[in-house]
Amino acid sequence: METTPTTQLSIAKKLGISRSTVVQVLNGIGRVSPETRELVLQTAKEMGYRPNPFAQALVTGKTNTLAFWFYPLLNTSSLLLINKLQMMVPPYGLIAMNLGLYKPGWGAVTEEFVPGEWPVDGIFAFSCGFVPPHVLERKAGPPVIWIDYGGLPDEFNAEEVDAVIVKAYHGSHKAVQHLVQTRKRVALLGVEPVIQYADDGRTAAYTAVMRAAGRDPEYISVPMRRPYNLRAKERIIEYVKANGCPDAIFCASDEQTPGVHLGLSELGYRVPEDVALVGFDGLAELEYHVPPLSTVVQPLDAMAQKAWEFMENRLKHPETPRQYVELEMEFIPRESSWAQEK
Repeated sequence: METTPTTQLSIAKKLGISRSTVVQVLNGIGRVSPETRELVLQTAKEMGYRPNPFAQALVTGKTNTLAFWFYPLLNTSSLLLINKLQMMVPPYGLIAMNLGLYKPGWGAVTEEFVPGEWPVDGIFAFSCGFVPPHVLERKAGPPVIWIDYGGLPDEFNAEEVDAVIVKAYHGSHKAVQHLVQTRKRVALLGVEPVIQYADDGRTAAYTAVMRAAGRDPEYISVPMRRPYNLRAKERIIEYVKANGCPDAIFCASDEQTPGVHLGLSELGYRVPEDVALVGFDGLAELEYHVPPLSTVVQPLDAMAQKAWEFMENRLKHPETPRQYVELEMEFIPRESSWAQEK
């Protein structure tokens, strides 16, 4: 048997008070006596009342909801960041919203999500790659905390944007130096955009180390198609058969590294005896791989903590000066990149 949903009006009728009094109590507004407030809240709980967030937003101007605005191609580390933020932001809820636009040259263009058209109190904009015109044109609306790699998009007036910037260059530089010290033929494997854009921290660090060592860079490009581990496995097999095998590979994503390892194993190559492997992202499961895989670790805990700190401060103090921090990635060497046996 279906039950009738509890409404503000039904609570008011049960208590014999006006609906406006119930509305004020449930939305935390107006002046109501402590006794009446407690009675309304207790009755609402007993009757199983569930507030409508959209109706609340019309009354209070707040939804107690934050958006995580992201680029279409989320990887595992991005999902981990969403999870970490979700655990930090209560009493706010966190909803994920796909930007819905590929950067020109990367793929199809679809309808975009426009900040401000959804009732949210704030937006975490994560590595969106570029800034759509409507974002630049907005003078009002929910605060935005930008989380990105390397730096802010060129379109921004950087002095006006709250931002958490993660630097990949330093950790990647250490990783490639680590490989160059004991291996001769060191390649970079990554999805096509990473390989194409020299300003990416991974690519820039790899190229700089190789040039400094007097060696020619060797790029192995993998199609940007899921599942990334399978695509990496297929590509490394194809590449090695056509070009021979590098004795070290720096993978631009930890979602590729196990696939590369499996592909090398199927070809008869051992890690680390024949090929040293280093990944990028710092996914926890790489430590439990056989052998444990070296990687460049993203500071996901610090990224989430600073992003929430900036958002909370901006919501409480809208006129606060611009908030900005840079975080470094760290190279963690493990057995997969040990020196070759003598």
